[in-house]
Amino acid sequence: MAIFKVQQSMALVILFAALTNLVSAQNINGSENKTTLCIECHGNNGNSNNPQYPSLAGQKAAYIASQLNAFKTGLRTDTVMQT
Repeated sequence: MAIFKVQQSMALVILFAALTNLVSAQNINGSENKTTLCIECHGNNGNSNNPQYPSLAGQKAAYIASQLNAFKTGLRTDTVMQT
C-alpha cells in the first residue's frame, strides 16, 4: 500500500511538472498558477469529487504525459484543458 502511495505521489508530481512545462510558453510572466486549475477539477490528491472530471490518481505518468501532449498539439480538444 505504501508503494502505491509513493507511485501515486510521483505521478502527480510528474503531472504538475509536465503541466508547468506545457503552459510555460503561454504564461511567460508566471502570473497565474496553472496547477491550481488542475486541482480545482481533478482534486488536490488526484481524486476528483466530480464525475465530470476524471481522477488522475493511479494513472501511469506516461499516460498522463501523452494526454497532456495530445491537448497541447490539438489531437484532443477541451476548452478548459487548453486554457
